Amino acid sequence: MALNVVEVAYSCGPDQMFFVALRVPEGASAGDVLQLSGLFQAFPDLLDVTVDLGVFATRIQLDYLVEPEDRIVVYRPLRISPMEARQQRAKKR
Repeated sequence: MALNVVEVAYSCGPDQMFFVALRVPEGASAGDVLQLSGLFQAFPDLLDVTVDLGVFATRIQLDYLVEPEDRIVVYRPLRISPMEARQQRAKKR
């Protein structure tokens, strides 16, 4: 069985980054890779939210079949909607 090398990246904040490279079996999904990466053990709060994922700036779903050299990026949930942020900035002016 062939193994693919893939990476998982998650920016936890301005000063912290989770990054891991691992070998996964051919046919593994993005969800499989996230489980194997240890991301949810390191950041259990991510289990309570719907995470958005991307590979090379293209949104993917958990059932996406990873390819060799893919980097799965886990996007942080927004703390505030962009529209609300604009409204708050406008009020300060």
